[in-house]
Amino acid sequence: MTNEKLNIELFISSHCPHCAQTLTLLTAAIKDEDISVLKIINLNTIINPDAYPHIRSVPFIQIGDFEFHGELKKAELDDWVSSQKEGNFASNYFTNLLMNGQISQVEHFIKRKPDYWLELIKLAQDSETKMQVRIGITALFESSRNEIINITQADEIISALIEASNATSHAIRVDLIYFLSLLYSAFKATNKTHAPLADFIKTTLNDPSDEIKEILEDVAN
Repeated sequence: MTNEKLNIELFISSHCPHCAQTLTLLTAAIKDEDISVLKIINLNTIINPDAYPHIRSVPFIQIGDFEFHGELKKAELDDWVSSQKEGNFASNYFTNLLMNGQISQVEHFIKRKPDYWLELIKLAQDSETKMQVRIGITALFESSRNEIINITQADEIISALIEASNATSHAIRVDLIYFLSLLYSAFKATNKTHAPLADFIKTTLNDPSDEIKEILEDVAN
């Protein structure tokens, strides 16, 4: 998202009490200039009931690519407004989901928007990222390795991981190199190769860390 202030779509139904509360909150926010655009869609007025198949309950909020289910509280809105101003909206979005154990929601999101793998990599290389978030990112790489190698963003994801693997933190290096080993094994299982990744694995097999050597030897042999 590139706008300084939030552009929000709010989906409601006519007889939803939580929708009314969220609408009041967002209307006040647009008056206070915390958000710049508020579009309201009443699903009861939509002729085609299948127009928004991803919406299963209301209120439902769409902010750029990001989806929010349920009633929005003032403190939550303030956090998103601050995140937008600070330029870390995406990372905070994923952090909140993973901290709340909503890994399946992140997995569903990332399948539809694979460009955001790069945001997850940034979180993985950030020393401030909480352990629960790191565990969630690891689980996503483990479950999605076969999909990643077949998407158009695969080269960019691998390049970002290789660059990030120069981290000074040993624990972060181990995580990132483990992700690369997962992708390498996925290529290997399908009898495919990825030259930059293969070169990285070969070179890093000589790493002074026994832990990293062990990770790579498992996939290189």
